[in-house]
Amino acid sequence: MAPRWMSRLMPALGKPQPTHNGLDARSSRNEHRKSKSSGLRGETGANVEMQRQRFRQFRYQDSEGPRDACRRLRELCRRWLKPESRTKEQILELLILEQFLTILPQEIQNWVWERGPETCAQAVALVEGYQMGRRENEAERPEEEVRCVIAPLQMKCYNPLSP
Repeated sequence: MAPRWMSRLMPALGKPQPTHNGLDARSSRNEHRKSKSSGLRGETGANVEMQRQRFRQFRYQDSEGPRDACRRLRELCRRWLKPESRTKEQILELLILEQFLTILPQEIQNWVWERGPETCAQAVALVEGYQMGRRENEAERPEEEVRCVIAPLQMKCYNPLSP
């Protein structure tokens, strides 16, 4: 089952972006050079996420057998990771970022995902900021005092600050 953040993000992603197929060879090489030099920032985070989801959500039942399933997975993975225009390090960054976001506690995962980190460093900084903000909020709230009185056959608890 997909995490909640995936299902909430899907409607916002829109339609897939066109590929380089319609470009002439010279502009295709220029685009390739641009995307290689800009790394992960060369395309929108929403498009990268949409391609990742297509790869992760593909099911065997969507294919016409094992060869077709493997072929389609390879195609979907290449669309997501773009090995022709990304370095090994950039591909590792995408895989590690995905796994990092997946292992976060659900509440933190949702909060971080809404902010759309594109690198592990950004995701880590967001988690640290989230945790720091929570600690500050907890420090600002006074502890609620509860006193209990134990009497024979009866226990009564109350908050002395409440009216």
